[in-house]
Amino acid sequence: MSICAKETTPIRNYLYNHTSQETAYVVEDYPWGFRLRTTIRYWVESKDAKNGGQRFGSQTINPKTGNWCAPKYSTYYSIIIMYLDEKDYIKWAALHMSDRGETVENFKNTHLSNMNEFQKDKLREILAFEEVMKHVTFTVSAVESSWPQSVSLLSKDPVELAKMDLIIEQQAQRKKEIIETDKQISRAINIEYQKNKDLIK
Repeated sequence: MSICAKETTPIRNYLYNHTSQETAYVVEDYPWGFRLRTTIRYWVESKDAKNGGQRFGSQTINPKTGNWCAPKYSTYYSIIIMYLDEKDYIKWAALHMSDRGETVENFKNTHLSNMNEFQKDKLREILAFEEVMKHVTFTVSAVESSWPQSVSLLSKDPVELAKMDLIIEQQAQRKKEIIETDKQISRAINIEYQKNKDLIK
């Protein structure tokens, strides 16, 4: 079943529930070259994976053979919503994991009631990430003056070897700090995500 929600400015008739080739939004009399006409279908498919999300798909029928051509896809985004513009052309809007503030809030207010469960889950992740990152600051530190400025990798001189040991130790410590910080951020995001399960249904 297709759900269509209208918005005044700009004119966008949003299309929901077209999640596969079988449930695609179909447009007849679509131009093929200069003279021929054909059928095209559009949908938004989901991939539940680390590098996944949603992508926009389209596919035409070859009017010379009557067979479906290979589908064409966009890259993956967190959430994609299709819509018809003022000329009834199919377009789509996307929400990214990096989006913040008013962009996320407007997207949520416009689409939440019509989102499927996959999209709601992605929205929970975006809101959790946004909330946690409000409290995270990053600083760039200058290289400590005590750090050796140059070390010979081939030298067997005790002083040079001590310099190398110091560099290795400092790099290992810094790596541990980064890993621990990442773990703390991930735990905080998961806590916020669990809270959003009760807020976004």
